[in-house]
Amino acid sequence: MMSAHFNLSKDYIGSYFKRNRGVSLRDYIKGYRRSLIRKRMESGRFSLKQIALDFGLSDESHVSKILTAKD
Repeated sequence: MMSAHFNLSKDYIGSYFKRNRGVSLRDYIKGYRRSLIRKRMESGRFSLKQIALDFGLSDESHVSKILTAKD
């Protein structure tokens, strides 16, 4: 966990990130993950199954859920 690594509270890290980036840490990570998945899909070198495995998802349907999720 990031807070333990930096020896700071979760609340402090969350509020610091939001104050400086204008978005919550959770939303930032979700958006970043979504962009990485899109790049892999656009490259055409990876199957949906491989992308799901690489991102720790249980199956291909979760890739679609991440890409279509509303934040």
